[in-house]
Amino acid sequence: MFKKPVKPEEVYEEFSSGIESIFGSNLLSIYLYGSGARGEYIQGKSDINFLVVIKSEGLKFLSGVWEYLDKWEKRGISTPLILTESYLSSSLDTFPLEFYNMKEANDLVFGKDLLENIIINDNDLRVQVEHELKAKLLSLRQGFMNTKGNRNELIDLISQSLPTISAIFNGTLHLKKIEIKGKKLSKLYTAVENTFKLRKGLFMDLQNVKLAVGKRTTSELIELMEEYMTAIRSIFRNVDKM
Repeated sequence: MFKKPVKPEEVYEEFSSGIESIFGSNLLSIYLYGSGARGEYIQGKSDINFLVVIKSEGLKFLSGVWEYLDKWEKRGISTPLILTESYLSSSLDTFPLEFYNMKEANDLVFGKDLLENIIINDNDLRVQVEHELKAKLLSLRQGFMNTKGNRNELIDLISQSLPTISAIFNGTLHLKKIEIKGKKLSKLYTAVENTFKLRKGLFMDLQNVKLAVGKRTTSELIELMEEYMTAIRSIFRNVDKM
């Protein structure tokens, strides 16, 4: 019987052994990234995300993951992100936000640390942060309309949007020369609220909706969503002027 782990570390050995059996000497590194590395993992709700870095010669063995995918899915492990070392080094200007977040929040499970010394250009990061904020606002507006005011759909919209928003906020604060030490979301959200002069507690209110802490009426959820969208608009306007 497959069980979702209480914490991501419980699947490190089984995932690593599977990856090693596929790629052998072509395997360079395995990292945990995403919500698990940021301290946001929730058993049974969060996916476990791994980055696997291999030599270019290892690409011919990609089909080897097929026999493991069903087992990994039952354990809460997403299909791993598999990159070559050359792809990683040549893509820092294309995906600066993704690699910034991986660098800042990861757990090296196997091999050498290839993320430690990567350099993210702030100009590249600013362009992507602005793009992601504007895209997220459009997505939130579209999603808000599609809920038709349904309480459960409003909760789903808030819950599904927060992990992406947290990742964008990390890059946004970096551009403001503000670095958050530790993995607590409350610190990240407080820094964003202080930096952009937003209501204190706004994003923890949203997080509590995701965690089902307390019970809000439909009217309260609508009001919270409207405040959420206004806040994202205010943040991207600020970034646009940087």
